[in-house]
Amino acid sequence: VKVQAAAVSQQNLSLLLSDKQKELMMETPFIAGTEFAGTVMEVGESVTSFSQGDAILGTSSDGAITTHALVDESACQRLPEGFSYEMGTCWIEGYVMAYKLLVERGGLSKEDRMVLITDAASL
Repeated sequence: VKVQAAAVSQQNLSLLLSDKQKELMMETPFIAGTEFAGTVMEVGESVTSFSQGDAILGTSSDGAITTHALVDESACQRLPEGFSYEMGTCWIEGYVMAYKLLVERGGLSKEDRMVLITDAASL
Protein backbone atom coordinates (compact mmCIF):
# COMPACT_ATOMS: atom_id res chain seq x y z
CA VAL A 1 0.00 0.00 0.00
CA LYS A 2 1.29 3.45 -0.87
CA VAL A 3 0.54 5.41 2.31
CA GLN A 4 -1.14 8.74 1.55
CA ALA A 5 -1.92 9.72 5.17
CA ALA A 6 -1.15 8.30 8.61
CA ALA A 7 -2.23 9.06 12.16
CA VAL A 8 -0.82 8.69 15.63
CA SER A 9 -3.47 7.11 17.85
CA GLN A 10 -4.12 7.40 21.56
CA GLN A 11 -2.36 4.03 21.87
CA ASN A 12 0.80 5.54 20.31
CA LEU A 13 0.64 8.64 22.51
CA SER A 14 0.31 6.53 25.64
CA LEU A 15 3.28 4.45 24.56
CA LEU A 16 5.41 7.48 23.71
CA LEU A 17 4.78 8.94 27.16
CA SER A 18 5.57 5.73 29.03
CA ASP A 19 8.72 3.98 30.16
CA LYS A 20 7.72 0.97 28.02
CA GLN A 21 8.57 2.99 24.89
CA LYS A 22 12.19 3.25 25.97
CA GLU A 23 12.37 -0.54 26.26
CA LEU A 24 10.79 -1.04 22.82
CA MET A 25 13.18 1.39 21.15
CA MET A 26 16.11 -0.64 22.42
CA GLU A 27 14.64 -3.84 20.97
CA THR A 28 13.55 -2.56 17.55
CA PRO A 29 13.25 0.72 15.68
CA PHE A 30 10.03 2.42 16.77
CA ILE A 31 7.85 3.82 13.99
CA ALA A 32 4.80 5.69 15.25
CA GLY A 33 1.37 5.54 13.72
CA THR A 34 -1.17 2.76 13.79
CA GLU A 35 -3.73 4.04 11.27
CA PHE A 36 -3.15 4.74 7.60
CA ALA A 37 -5.01 5.38 4.37
CA GLY A 38 -3.57 4.83 0.94
CA THR A 39 -3.66 3.17 -2.45
CA VAL A 40 -3.21 -0.55 -3.07
CA MET A 41 -0.09 -0.99 -5.20
CA GLU A 42 0.04 -4.81 -5.34
CA VAL A 43 -1.97 -7.71 -3.93
CA GLY A 44 -0.98 -11.22 -2.96
CA GLU A 45 -2.37 -14.30 -4.68
CA SER A 46 -4.84 -15.05 -1.87
CA VAL A 47 -6.21 -11.48 -1.56
CA THR A 48 -9.86 -11.32 -2.63
CA SER A 49 -11.19 -8.05 -1.15
CA PHE A 50 -8.94 -5.52 -2.89
CA SER A 51 -7.36 -4.80 -6.26
CA GLN A 52 -4.51 -2.63 -7.43
CA GLY A 53 -5.57 1.04 -7.33
CA ASP A 54 -8.20 0.66 -4.58
CA ALA A 55 -8.31 3.40 -1.94
CA ILE A 56 -8.22 1.75 1.49
CA LEU A 57 -7.72 2.48 5.17
CA GLY A 58 -6.28 0.19 7.78
CA THR A 59 -4.09 -0.43 10.77
CA SER A 60 -0.49 -1.49 11.05
CA SER A 61 1.36 -2.72 14.11
CA ASP A 62 4.67 -2.04 12.32
CA GLY A 63 4.14 1.74 12.18
CA ALA A 64 2.06 3.62 9.63
CA ILE A 65 4.12 6.78 9.27
CA THR A 66 6.00 5.54 6.23
CA THR A 67 5.82 5.73 2.44
CA HIS A 68 4.67 2.13 1.85
CA ALA A 69 3.17 -0.54 4.10
CA LEU A 70 2.87 -4.30 3.80
CA VAL A 71 -0.37 -5.19 5.57
CA ASP A 72 -2.73 -8.12 5.92
CA GLU A 73 -6.02 -7.93 4.04
CA SER A 74 -7.93 -8.42 7.32
CA ALA A 75 -6.48 -5.17 8.74
CA CYS A 76 -7.92 -3.07 5.88
CA GLN A 77 -11.22 -1.85 4.49
CA ARG A 78 -12.27 0.35 1.61
CA LEU A 79 -12.04 4.07 2.15
CA PRO A 80 -15.66 5.26 2.46
CA GLU A 81 -16.92 7.22 -0.54
CA GLY A 82 -16.38 10.94 -0.06
CA PHE A 83 -13.64 10.47 2.54
CA SER A 84 -10.22 12.01 1.97
CA TYR A 85 -7.20 9.92 2.95
CA GLU A 86 -6.76 12.17 6.00
CA MET A 87 -10.37 11.63 7.09
CA GLY A 88 -9.88 7.88 6.73
CA THR A 89 -6.99 7.79 9.19
CA CYS A 90 -8.97 9.69 11.83
CA TRP A 91 -12.08 7.54 11.45
CA ILE A 92 -10.59 4.18 12.45
CA GLU A 93 -9.85 4.75 16.13
CA GLY A 94 -13.17 6.52 16.76
CA TYR A 95 -15.17 3.78 15.04
CA VAL A 96 -13.43 0.94 16.87
CA MET A 97 -13.69 2.73 20.20
CA ALA A 98 -17.39 3.52 19.71
CA TYR A 99 -18.18 -0.07 18.66
CA LYS A 100 -16.39 -1.56 21.65
CA LEU A 101 -18.00 0.83 24.13
CA LEU A 102 -21.53 0.94 22.71
CA VAL A 103 -22.01 -2.56 21.30
CA GLU A 104 -19.66 -4.87 23.17
CA ARG A 105 -19.78 -3.22 26.60
CA GLY A 106 -23.05 -1.30 26.43
CA GLY A 107 -25.13 -3.93 24.64
CA LEU A 108 -26.42 -1.53 21.97
CA SER A 109 -28.48 -3.33 19.32
CA LYS A 110 -30.04 -2.44 15.95
CA GLU A 111 -33.37 -1.75 17.64
CA ASP A 112 -31.92 0.83 20.06
CA ARG A 113 -32.02 4.58 19.42
CA MET A 114 -29.58 7.00 21.01
CA VAL A 115 -27.95 10.39 20.81
CA LEU A 116 -24.18 10.56 21.21
CA ILE A 117 -22.60 13.86 22.21
CA THR A 118 -18.79 13.99 22.22
CA ASP A 119 -15.96 16.49 22.02
CA ALA A 120 -13.63 17.10 19.07
CA ALA A 121 -11.57 13.96 19.69
CA SER A 122 -12.28 10.71 17.85
CA LEU A 123 -14.84 9.89 20.51
